[in-house]
Amino acid sequence: MSPLYRILEFLFPRYCPVCGERLSITEQHLCVLCLVNLPMTKLCGDPYNKLMDKFLLKIDIKRASALMRYVPGSPNTNIVKKIKYKDGQTLAVYMGRMMAETHAPFGFFNGIDLIIPVPLTRKRRNHRGYNQTELLAKGVSEITNIPIDNVSVVRRQWKVSQTQLNVMQRSENVKDAFDCVKPENLNGKHILLIDDVVTTGSTLLSLADSIVAKTSDVKFSILTLAITAEIA
Repeated sequence: MSPLYRILEFLFPRYCPVCGERLSITEQHLCVLCLVNLPMTKLCGDPYNKLMDKFLLKIDIKRASALMRYVPGSPNTNIVKKIKYKDGQTLAVYMGRMMAETHAPFGFFNGIDLIIPVPLTRKRRNHRGYNQTELLAKGVSEITNIPIDNVSVVRRQWKVSQTQLNVMQRSENVKDAFDCVKPENLNGKHILLIDDVVTTGSTLLSLADSIVAKTSDVKFSILTLAITAEIA
């Protein structure tokens, strides 16, 4: 490490979002202990998992997986919170790369043509300053070299956060939320949809439905940063 880097580390210390401990110079975003103890799902080793079940018979889905389990109250949820609400852009890209590196050895990305991260409305993106799913997708793309398409589908509406809604309310909340504005870019493609956390799958299903409505011969795979514990 250069002397300048060491000085910057001293003046501007970095902290692990999971445990809050100061990171060493060699640690990136997560400390080693929290990194090795992430509640990984291991869904990538099971092609017919519970996440796949949420989309079978609804869309033409080839693969579905998530990196880790989301357990409310667990310190690991701080990763998602930082990415979504606390200016965690670099952490999001880092976790995206981890998502790709974990799944690539299982051939998860074989045959996928492009990545579509779940869009935000323009107003919500401007308020937050970024779209965390685009940054997760950026990390995945850096490892896989699969291009990102963030123009063919837009989000027309955002009602309320999905966080406190039940299954029926979540589905209604995202009904007709997305619009495929450039279907010609997607015809015949195998598309990887990326989200941060999946609970009921209603957001991803609404996104996929908006694409299917205006395209032909489209296939999907799904990859998320986290998934609720009851599915994983």
